[in-house]
Amino acid sequence: MTETKLVAQTAVTSLDVANLKKNPAALYLLSLRSATGRYQMMRKLQKVARMFGGESWQSFAWASLDSVHVNAIITKLAQDYKPSYVNTILAALRGVMEIAYDHLLIGESTYRLIKKVKRVQGGETEPTGRYIPSGERTALMEICLSDSSPAGFRDAAILVCAYPGGLRRAEIAGLNREDIIDGDALTLKVRGKGKKNRSVFMDNGGADALRDWLTLRGSEDGPLFFAGRKGGSLIEGQRITGQSVYEMLKRRAVEAGIRDLGTHDFRRTTASDLLDISDAVTCAGYLGHSSTNILKIYDRRDERARKKAAQGLHISYRQRDFVQ
Repeated sequence: MTETKLVAQTAVTSLDVANLKKNPAALYLLSLRSATGRYQMMRKLQKVARMFGGESWQSFAWASLDSVHVNAIITKLAQDYKPSYVNTILAALRGVMEIAYDHLLIGESTYRLIKKVKRVQGGETEPTGRYIPSGERTALMEICLSDSSPAGFRDAAILVCAYPGGLRRAEIAGLNREDIIDGDALTLKVRGKGKKNRSVFMDNGGADALRDWLTLRGSEDGPLFFAGRKGGSLIEGQRITGQSVYEMLKRRAVEAGIRDLGTHDFRRTTASDLLDISDAVTCAGYLGHSSTNILKIYDRRDERARKKAAQGLHISYRQRDFVQ
């Protein structure tokens, strides 16, 4: 079993119940909703444990930390990492120590001082991630189309769920065959964050890629996308994980010669293109957001939108001929 599956499925099952109650990090990971979130936070806690000389997050004595330790680790990390990354680690530490306080593993004064540790300020003002131009999207699809194995069909279908579907990788992994309805348009019934369900419509090439995969996969209910083996074969009936979706998209990007591509960039690109052709309310509903305010962190039109706006601004000027 991979480390990802271990955290996603059994984050603490290797600990007995008695030790579980003494391990605030394990309880913190269990409190997180998604397998992806547990995996990401586990890696951050592992980094902290090793920076203090521990072997793993599971065996580290979290209750021995106080505000001086937390301040020191945040200051050290801030020298090498972006504020957003360091602040995420601080949030994880606060979560762990809150559980330690709730289970009487640390005192009130220790917890109160840890809560006062300040977040790292500053950093980049530009939003993270980028827009994926059409040339790169085409190159990614061509890589999938050139693979005649079952994985090639599956990966092309996953790719269209990422763009133009705009699904998060956990949402892609969570799809079932019965979530696909093929009518006037092919419809995906998506279960999003916070138990928010939405319909995503597919047309043109996106619908065709999914139909080809369904033809190969079969009509049986169950996971829409199967986990894979080396060589392109798939494990029928075994659901792909969100982490495996991430790894596949990164691998296909490398094969296509594309660098610095984040899997969430597909969602940013979907949002940016939707804002070009639709209104913010429609875009928010398409992506599963309850408010249009969050769209500003997904919008990557930046220069393209400003250049288009500049084309609509006119002033009367006539270029002059220069005497040689």
